[in-house]
Amino acid sequence: MPEEAISLFLEMLINGIFPDSFALASALSACGIIGHSELGCQIHGRIIKTLLPNEFVENALIDMYSKCGYINSAIGIFQDARQKSVVTWNSMMCGFSQNGHSKEALSLFDEMYAKNLEMDEVTFLSAIQACSNLGFIEKGKWIHHKAITFGVRRDMYIDTALTNMYARCGDLRTARKVFDNMLERSIVTWSSMIGGYAIHGYIDESISLFDRMVESRIEPNDVTFMNILSACSHAGYVEKGKFYFNSMIRDFGIIPNYEHYSCLVDLLSRAGDLNGAYEVVNSMPFGADASIWGALVNGCRIHQRMDFLDSIKKDILNMDSDDSGYYALLSNVYAEGGKWNESKMVKSKMRSLAVKKVHGYSMIEVESVS
Repeated sequence: MPEEAISLFLEMLINGIFPDSFALASALSACGIIGHSELGCQIHGRIIKTLLPNEFVENALIDMYSKCGYINSAIGIFQDARQKSVVTWNSMMCGFSQNGHSKEALSLFDEMYAKNLEMDEVTFLSAIQACSNLGFIEKGKWIHHKAITFGVRRDMYIDTALTNMYARCGDLRTARKVFDNMLERSIVTWSSMIGGYAIHGYIDESISLFDRMVESRIEPNDVTFMNILSACSHAGYVEKGKFYFNSMIRDFGIIPNYEHYSCLVDLLSRAGDLNGAYEVVNSMPFGADASIWGALVNGCRIHQRMDFLDSIKKDILNMDSDDSGYYALLSNVYAEGGKWNESKMVKSKMRSLAVKKVHGYSMIEVESVS
């Protein structure tokens, strides 16, 4: 438990016991887990004053700063490190990925490869996850090949990352091949394959695999149910969607979150059951956000139900959000229905809240550069 570890570390200091490298690294790791950057910085200051550079502690500092979101501080530690083991490189790669800098993580991998440095399972795992985040299918295939030629031991974590990478990038055949050849699968593995089928339109395959998972006595988690509910929504499988939503609560004791309710509201709205969708919104234990109201507004647009939109006008106009997509959708729906005053009112609210419309864009991979 990170809190207890920090408490023991502080007790050591109070009692005048000088912590060694292991104690310092453990305390830094605990700070990173709970995001206690202030204490982590204080420990760093103590290290600078009392210790010579130590790779074990430096790796812990990179990890702590990365987990706390101070990526530039982590980079500084990495660049100043006199000796960099594979653990040091891995720590920095993971730090980049955790902070949304997947390209930088891949750049480190390429540097390690070019310098013929030691690489292990964690190195390849981080690189595969970065490719997944970026949608770099060709780069991912190359890294997969190098993992094989380097003799990297296959394990559940690497195979799960490969399944997720291939599935997210649309190569479902290879994803399923990796999935089927796994000797052991975690719930993350199952969720990755189910979600891959769902986002690429293979709805029946997604549902079939979900049912197979449950029959195998693998308990789905909240992410698995989000994937299957999303699949039902896009396929228009209303009854199945309702069944899975109720089963999530009844059979597995999972409390629905915003994403689950958003999927259910989207499912009912797309199917034209706007009253049912609105009942779900009102039954939620928390207030609806832009994604949930947006799903209902979109249902009104699909079925040309301006009358229903008028009936919930107070709800949808009184909500404040920084989601530009929600306001753009609502303004466009009003404009399509000839309600120009309401459309202008929505745009005026966007300006008053300083919400700016985010322009759409596409990405393509050209020699692993997007």
